[in-house]
Amino acid sequence: MQQPSLRLAVLVADRHPLIDLSTLLPNIGAEVTVTLAGAADAQRLSLADADLILVLADPENSLTFREVLTLRPRRVQLPVFVLYRTLHLSYLVLACEHGINGHGLQSLDSFDLWVGLAATRRRSLYLCPNIFASLSTRFLHMIDELSETGVRVLSMVAAGASSKTIATLLCVSRKTAEYHVERLSRLLGTNNRSELAAYWGRLAGKEGTERRA
Repeated sequence: MQQPSLRLAVLVADRHPLIDLSTLLPNIGAEVTVTLAGAADAQRLSLADADLILVLADPENSLTFREVLTLRPRRVQLPVFVLYRTLHLSYLVLACEHGINGHGLQSLDSFDLWVGLAATRRRSLYLCPNIFASLSTRFLHMIDELSETGVRVLSMVAAGASSKTIATLLCVSRKTAEYHVERLSRLLGTNNRSELAAYWGRLAGKEGTERRA
């Protein structure tokens, strides 16, 4: 069955994007109706112009990413889907807390792109599978001890996510998110979120050292 068309306003905030939209979009029945020069252009858009805004972002460039954060619901009428060059969890959390609800990595395939765009159009929170895969496999050796959910929660706490944001990202209640944080604290022998973040920092440092060795 033919997919319904999606009209996209595209903002490229990445000098060297890893994804070729000209190849992927025709395969999923989507088309670019507006090319944006900057976030200020996005603020003038309405549903008459496009169904949603697709952003290619490079988290390594803090200036351009700061511009992406201005695309929060209070400033733009259209829902926003961001494709990140690389996963920087702190930026992902920040974007979620600014109300941006569609997130993926530029390495995603056409099917996941379609699902992400469709979910974002409905203004549902969506994280593409490649983001969850990155969260889960970076510290694969910890999953047996902490569980896959535990690794995700620990990484989000380290990125400064509130219980509300953790709950939103994991699609659970706030009470459940707080339970996961408390469970991690007991398991790791920490007393607060700062100590949990420090624990994650030590893991990240160890991982980086092992990869360079």
